[in-house]
Amino acid sequence: MAEQATNGIEVFYSYAHADESLCNQLDKHLAALKKQGLIATWHNRQIRAGTNWSEEINKHLKTSQIILLLISPDFIASSYCYSVEMKQALQRHDAGEARVIPIILRPVDWQGTPFEHLQALPKNAKPVTKWSLRDDAFLDIAKGIRTIIEEWQGVSLAESSPYEQVQVAKMPVFQNHLHLDRGEAPHVVQYYGRTKELADIQHWIVEDNCRLVAIYGKGGIGKTTALPGFW
Repeated sequence: MAEQATNGIEVFYSYAHADESLCNQLDKHLAALKKQGLIATWHNRQIRAGTNWSEEINKHLKTSQIILLLISPDFIASSYCYSVEMKQALQRHDAGEARVIPIILRPVDWQGTPFEHLQALPKNAKPVTKWSLRDDAFLDIAKGIRTIIEEWQGVSLAESSPYEQVQVAKMPVFQNHLHLDRGEAPHVVQYYGRTKELADIQHWIVEDNCRLVAIYGKGGIGKTTALPGFW
């Protein structure tokens, strides 16, 4: 169901198994974000045989930056979803370590729940199954998640082009997903183009003493070779 991205914000699905079909449909609508390397989704069906399932779930609950609570009568009735996963998710949300988003799948009374104060998706918290076209509901959810990522990255992902200028991006709200490893950066003998951008990077680092430079853009435009090319 879920497709892992090499680098990206980890998205955790907390859902009742009775809603697996709806969870699968949501995951498909997030495919564009995954293929762009912006998110990596995880759910408990990815646990391999012989693995301690409780430890594996806890591990991902502790590292995910976005936690989606897929709300339905079965979710509310599930002791594990409601009392374990949701409780841990809200603790991380309150600590500013993750963003918890309730996704209303099916009609259910969720007033008085610990997450009732959180902004839910889709629009107006209308349950997915109540939309005349479910694809419209899932599209609204996908757009909402994309908006959150844009806010963290400080750039409009929908409007960026392959030829965008290199810019200094502001740090996302949650920083624990920024695990950068430059040890495998390619050795570049010659680097063509981007003269102005490379000059800007040099100026920011050498003259402005900038300690962080983020290079963003669509796949295949040369981000990986930019910094090795500079050095």
